Amino acid sequence: MFEGGLRNDVLNCEVTLSKITLIVLMAALSCRAGDFPRDLFNEQPLPYLVYEDIVLKLPGGNQLENLVGKFFIWNEKGAE
Repeated sequence: MFEGGLRNDVLNCEVTLSKITLIVLMAALSCRAGDFPRDLFNEQPLPYLVYEDIVLKLPGGNQLENLVGKFFIWNEKGAE
């Protein structure tokens, strides 16, 4: 996807990066794409995954192996 975006002269990489991130998160968190968007009736004006929904830390050092992530999934299927 990234290579295709570069090859096709995409003016803004945000959409391509967003789609790639969504695919990776769905695989890593075993969830659906519809689990990430926020509820339309939520007070948050941004109805999608935003920075505050993801917390990344390096508690055991500054190597990639120490990366720990916490993701808030708004609309998990079957959750109330």
